Amino acid sequence: MKVKVLKPIGYGGRVERGEIIEMSEDYVKSFGPEYVVPVDSAEADETDTTDGDEKPLDEQSLSELRATAKSLDLSTAGTKADLIERIELAKEEGSDEE
Repeated sequence: MKVKVLKPIGYGGRVERGEIIEMSEDYVKSFGPEYVVPVDSAEADETDTTDGDEKPLDEQSLSELRATAKSLDLSTAGTKADLIERIELAKEEGSDEE
């Protein structure tokens, strides 16, 4: 489920206030409404970045990189450098197919 972070949390790296991330219901319950709240899909779509507005990969947090990797059906394991390399390769392969 998509949730909005109300206070900074540690979830696969530091996640800052205001970010919208994917999180299992169990984790949502464990953090509680003081830290994260579910968002409806319309609100989540409004705040998701599009390719044109996306920050450079090296400026994204580890949690943002993991979300990007997950959206591309890539492994979310590894360091920030691993994720950047994996995402860049996937995007290159995707643009080669077009």
